[in-house]
Amino acid sequence: PPTCCVPPILSIHREFVRSNTLGRHELSAIFGDMPADDYQSLLTSVQRDGFIDEVIKLYDGKILDGWHRYCAARELNLIRKLRFQVWHEDEHRDGDPKAFVLGRNIERRHLTPGQRAQIVVSFSERFGMGRPKSEESVPSGTLKSRQQLAQKAGVGVRTIARAVEVEKEGESEAVIRGKKTAGEVLLAKDRETAKQAETEMWEAFRVIEEKVSRDDFKRGACRHHTNWGVEDIPA
Repeated sequence: PPTCCVPPILSIHREFVRSNTLGRHELSAIFGDMPADDYQSLLTSVQRDGFIDEVIKLYDGKILDGWHRYCAARELNLIRKLRFQVWHEDEHRDGDPKAFVLGRNIERRHLTPGQRAQIVVSFSERFGMGRPKSEESVPSGTLKSRQQLAQKAGVGVRTIARAVEVEKEGESEAVIRGKKTAGEVLLAKDRETAKQAETEMWEAFRVIEEKVSRDDFKRGACRHHTNWGVEDIPA
């Protein structure tokens, strides 16, 4: 095929990698895929105007930023129009990749407040950006309070608290990708909790009823069979 159609070979950490076989880094994957309509619009825009931002950032040999642009380039056979840059985790150069990808995606994506809160909490829990705490003070540099997380997401502290509960339920991905809302997740949890409480209540009533029935039987047996001792009545 013509040279323009052959994907270039990249050198990443002294290893040669085909540029059309790159995977997505987990720091990027947490944001999910672009909606189908938006992706189609991206394809149309690239075909018409080319890439507004042709830089694709790589971290640990995978795509940290620019995944959908990369997918569009691969689909349109335009990978040679991209520029690949390896991320250098150095405070004097690129800095913290987690902070970069979080800020980049929250700023440019059309996210609801609940989704932004969920992303910040998920990053905090999964990628070492500090665990959300209820205290307003921050005892160490590695822990972030809920107030700090709220500021990062641009939401209220109560929204962060709900996101923490969703994370505990293992439903963060569903909220981030717009399949559920935090309210729906927590409502389902409350219903399940209420159902469990009702089951336990009726079980307690059954045990009490059985005990009362046994006691009534013993008392009745003693009244009508005075030659029996209570200890002789079956338990």
